[in-house]
Amino acid sequence: MNNAIRHAWVVSVGLFLVLFAALSVIQVALTEELNSHPDNVRQLYQDRGAPRGAITVDGSAIAESVPSEGTNFEYQRVYRDAELYSGITGFYSIAAQSTGLENSMNEYLTGQADSQFFDRLTSLFTGETLEGAQVELTLDPELQQLAYDTIPEGTRGTIIVTDVQTGDIKAMVSKPSYDTNDLAVHSTSEFQENMEQLNEVEGLSAYRNQAVFNTIAPGSTFKLIDLAAMLDSGDYDADTVLDNPSEIDLPQSDRTLRNFFGGICEQQSEADLRFITAQSCNTPFAEAAMELGEDPIREAAEAFGWNQDFDFPLEVSPSQFPEVDSDAMLAYAPSVRAASPRRRCR
Repeated sequence: MNNAIRHAWVVSVGLFLVLFAALSVIQVALTEELNSHPDNVRQLYQDRGAPRGAITVDGSAIAESVPSEGTNFEYQRVYRDAELYSGITGFYSIAAQSTGLENSMNEYLTGQADSQFFDRLTSLFTGETLEGAQVELTLDPELQQLAYDTIPEGTRGTIIVTDVQTGDIKAMVSKPSYDTNDLAVHSTSEFQENMEQLNEVEGLSAYRNQAVFNTIAPGSTFKLIDLAAMLDSGDYDADTVLDNPSEIDLPQSDRTLRNFFGGICEQQSEADLRFITAQSCNTPFAEAAMELGEDPIREAAEAFGWNQDFDFPLEVSPSQFPEVDSDAMLAYAPSVRAASPRRRCR
């Protein structure tokens, strides 16, 4: 009898140890994997329906979670002035991966950031629902609206305004835009239907911020890079007089480069640097670039941020100052039709 009791006790202790080990593995080692598993419907409902922190501009919420009615989720993500901020906030939906700040600031918006450890600890003991942190943007709402209204409807364009003293982004808009509320839905079929409609709009992507993702040729704005290199060389100043022909032949190519036909630049065959900068004359800048050579121009470009990766925290496609294989390519960069260097938002 004693042996039977002893054997039962050993088995009971063994089962308890197995259960304890299994519970420890599930609760500790596998927690993150189980929570993120696509088949974990309970966790999915809990995460997607949780009260995320608000994204605010000048203290007013442009994205916030509100109580949801008639669904299996407790909260619904709602966007204010959605088309004005869609490229920045992105969208949050059960039907797809979140985008924009909803994605890059997710740890803060869900309350999972390291800085919110004590908030999570408090909610664990009190039983209260953990709310995410508020994310305040540097945008100026009036300037944001003005920039958006400045781009004509039906036109593809971007306007970005920064504070030159701090680098803070005060406005960032692009057209075409879209209503993020159309994608912040709990119905997968509704999401897919709305996404298909958005995909039909030329130049629009709900998954990318066009303002900082697409790279384009800088055009005449690159003349400022040439100007910086010219001044740094010590061979030029505001009063330096340069030849200003209407058209030049580009070496090592069959291309020509001319000033704007009939423009103010064509009124003077010679002009000082002050004049050619103000009037954005192509030919003198092109000749100066070829005179300086690739290295000074590249150094000036990189001083302004070319060839550097960064985020803020949206994903940004970095500008690339290309490998220059001819004087013609170097000369053509500052022209209106520049095709090589890429623009970067700063």
